[in-house]
Amino acid sequence: MGNPKWRASVGVARASSATEEPAAPVIFPIFDGGANTTEEPIIVERPASWLRDVDYIWRAGFNHAFTIPGITPDPNTMGYLLWLALGGDAYDTGVHTITPALDQQYLNVFLDYLLDIEPGVGTDPVKRIIGAKITEFTIEQGAKQPCKLSVQGVACNRGEPLASVSPSIPTGADNAPLHWAHLQDDSGYFKVGLNGAALAEDTTIQGFKIGYRSGPIFQAPTLASNQPSGVYNGMREVTFGFEKDFHGANAVAQVDAFMSEQAVAIEARWQIGTNYVVLTIPAGSFTAYPLSDVGPAEEMIRLIVEAKAYYDGTNSVISGSVKDGSVAAYS
Repeated sequence: MGNPKWRASVGVARASSATEEPAAPVIFPIFDGGANTTEEPIIVERPASWLRDVDYIWRAGFNHAFTIPGITPDPNTMGYLLWLALGGDAYDTGVHTITPALDQQYLNVFLDYLLDIEPGVGTDPVKRIIGAKITEFTIEQGAKQPCKLSVQGVACNRGEPLASVSPSIPTGADNAPLHWAHLQDDSGYFKVGLNGAALAEDTTIQGFKIGYRSGPIFQAPTLASNQPSGVYNGMREVTFGFEKDFHGANAVAQVDAFMSEQAVAIEARWQIGTNYVVLTIPAGSFTAYPLSDVGPAEEMIRLIVEAKAYYDGTNSVISGSVKDGSVAAYS
């Protein structure tokens, strides 16, 4: 009989290069399920014209990828993964200011099946992929729900396995998972800005979502290896949206902003005890009509804003401010 899924674990650690292999994971994201690292085999086939079958296959390495969906992040997990995805961390007096850098951070992903799946290693080694980068993440906050973070990406190669890992769960009120209640805190909020005006709190939202994508560009393999030697970063795309009842002056102003082709910005702050997470998108363009249909039904008319962020010439297209109890910049 095999091991149940609940006994397995996934860990993540930043790497200084595409080949570096950290000694252990730095964080163990807590997630709903479905996390995995995958190796898609690259094969080249030779068909013979007088046969019904392929007569030869060349094996040419693997395409490595990973996914960790449905994470319920505490402040440190959110900050660390946001830093890996965006690349820049300026640390000052307990606060991380996370902004997009020219290059994203490399990372290792560790997967412990509690089974020996590495040829010739033994002792139930922990599988590891190296030279990884996050290519996509989504942050979803529903009404009265925990915040959910999902990340996925690609990797260059398989690394040396570890003998074991020691997963841990953050404790204490300051390390609680981000939740709707933390937006409702006296210091928490969700704000909307229109046409470059100052951000103003909007208490009528029912939830919001932020998406990030950055396509990978693999550095070409050589005669020495079928695997890529690194990952360049492609173009960046940041999207966001929020949903609310169509009610009050804020809703009317936001529909007017859509009709007038104005810019839209958002900022969210979760206050978690003495810690906090702030996410800011300072400029975006509406991408869809925001009002729902009407008819003989009892549900509320909803306002559903969808937008794509852009660089306004001054501010980062997306940024984060995180206080998580760290005493130094992420490493």
